[in-house]
Amino acid sequence: MKGISIIIPAWKSYDYIEECLNSLQNQSYFKENDNWEILVGVDGCKETKDKVLQLIPKLKNTKGFWFSKNVGQSKVKNTLAWEAIYDTFLFFDSDDIAMPFLVEEILKNELSVIRFLSKKKNKDSKKLSKRNYITYGQISVKADIFKKVGGFYPIIYSEDKDLLNRLKLNEVDINIFEDKAYLIRNRHENSLTSIVKKSEIKKKCHKIRDNMNKKSVKIIKPVFAKFKEM
Repeated sequence: MKGISIIIPAWKSYDYIEECLNSLQNQSYFKENDNWEILVGVDGCKETKDKVLQLIPKLKNTKGFWFSKNVGQSKVKNTLAWEAIYDTFLFFDSDDIAMPFLVEEILKNELSVIRFLSKKKNKDSKKLSKRNYITYGQISVKADIFKKVGGFYPIIYSEDKDLLNRLKLNEVDINIFEDKAYLIRNRHENSLTSIVKKSEIKKKCHKIRDNMNKKSVKIIKPVFAKFKEM
């Protein structure tokens, strides 16, 4: 079905997810269109679950999914992708804020894969002070292409880079959007980026990523996790 499914894994993001979801609800494209959905997968954090349950009744086209154990964002994203109904996926972080034109930019371009790498600000992002505007890892991809290559490999870090490697092996064009800030990232101690920065974890994650890059294959078997709809 033509439209967009926004897939959000959420761990310890209870202090940030409301701002994230509000920014997505306020997308310019959604004002005149209803072919969209937001799927939030709460990855084993009770505090985040409570917050999402509080928010969902106020939000349009938004569903919550509860993963009782911390299974990792790769499995959460894969599981929700196979539950999604629209032909374009946007994988979004629960502590990020979307600029109001993000979805409109994705859908008007009709591209197979978009990766957002912007380090620039625009008039909207300047209003939000003390933010880190660097955006990495956010990917929009057509549903059929994502499923064809098997989704995300279940590693703790850099699963997006592994996915991009497999897409390239399948000769899928990767389009880089870096002309302006499409979203804003909140940096905090519970973010995966902050956790991975710890030396021992960082070395382990980079070793796994490097091994995956060397052994990258065209297609993998998708890995899922058990969940309950909230």
